[in-house]
Amino acid sequence: MRRTLRKGFLSALSVALLATGGALLSRQWIGPVELKAESGQSETPLSVRRAQESANAVQGHFSAQSVERHAFSQDGKALFDLLVARYADRDGARRSAVLFPKEAQALASTSTGMRYELWQAAAEVIARKAPDDALFLSWW
Repeated sequence: MRRTLRKGFLSALSVALLATGGALLSRQWIGPVELKAESGQSETPLSVRRAQESANAVQGHFSAQSVERHAFSQDGKALFDLLVARYADRDGARRSAVLFPKEAQALASTSTGMRYELWQAAAEVIARKAPDDALFLSWW
C-alpha cells in the first residue's frame, strides 16, 4: 500500500513538473508579452545623447583613456546619465566600464537608483575582499 501511494505521488509530481515546464517553454516560443502603457505614460523610446568628458574626470584602478557621458531622456525629459570609461587593463587589452556619475545619486527612489545602490555596495565588498585576479560575471 505504501509503495503504491509513493509511486502515485511521484507520478503526479512528475506530471505537474512536466506541465509547468511545457507552459514555460510555450511562453518562450510565443514571445514576450507586450505591456500596454499605463494611463498617461507614453510609449516613446529612450533617446541617448553622447558627449566626451575629460579622461581625468574618473579615477580608478586603471587610468581612463577616454570617457563618454550618455544622457538618457524620454519625451524631452532628462532621466539619468551614465559614464562609459574606456581603459587598457594590465595586459593592455581594451576594456570599458559603465559608471554612475555622482549626480546620479538623486535617482535613489527609482529602479535605476536601486540598481546603482546595489552595484555600489557590491563594488565596495568586492574591492575589500576579492583577490586581485578574481573574475566576476554579472547579468544586469
